[in-house]
Amino acid sequence: MLARGSPEASEHLLYEVERLEELVHLIAAHTKEGATRDALIESFLVHARLIAQFLDWHRSPPWPDDMLAEHFVRWTANPPPPTITRATIDGINKRVAHLSYAREHASAGGDTWAFSGIAKPLLERVGEFVCAAMSAKPYPLSAGWNDWARRHHVGPGPRGPFKHTIPDGVAGATGPGAPASSGKS
Repeated sequence: MLARGSPEASEHLLYEVERLEELVHLIAAHTKEGATRDALIESFLVHARLIAQFLDWHRSPPWPDDMLAEHFVRWTANPPPPTITRATIDGINKRVAHLSYAREHASAGGDTWAFSGIAKPLLERVGEFVCAAMSAKPYPLSAGWNDWARRHHVGPGPRGPFKHTIPDGVAGATGPGAPASSGKS
């Protein structure tokens, strides 16, 4: 088992964050409806849910072995506002992570996932977390986070605004009854 709040454990968060970023670009590029696009969308949503649960640990009781931001650094005195809405998390739970009777209602309504709108606030909050971690003693993150921080202008001191490469307006739907999508909204 990984040690709580260890650099080795932080590698798993870095994996989730990097995949989330990559998947937005892949979804934007892959506009043909079908199994490949559905797999990209569902993978994105699962990574988003994991990151949100890591950051927004105060919103729902965690399992004893869940990895949480507070295990690495006490980066905020009060719980920050959620990175993504409860409705988005519930939608991911009902439409992707669980086989539920609520799926028909969700897909029949033609709901569309706003990938850019989900990814940007998550990545900005990850940036805040990494900035706080960079000041912590001992340093709780793996060396891979240093590269991520440089690419996104994250760190102590004047670094400029947080930088991400998430394109605006990437959206789409998946599952039975999902509307055809061009990949952009």
